[in-house]
Amino acid sequence: MLDSEQLQNFINATWDNSIIPALSEYIKIPNKSPAFDSDWEKHDYMNQAIKLASQWCEQRQIQWHAN
Repeated sequence: MLDSEQLQNFINATWDNSIIPALSEYIKIPNKSPAFDSDWEKHDYMNQAIKLASQWCEQRQIQWHAN
């Protein structure tokens, strides 16, 4: 049987210890549209953002499939 209090504690801990820190790092990357950053390829921010997100998923063994 699912213990809702345990589940809520798990969700809260995951949010506080994993999701918030990852999002904080993600928003530090100034990855903008090419319309706002003409040197976007040189700056490599898009790859940094992708790497951060993919590492977070890999550390949690989240499986996904690209279409």
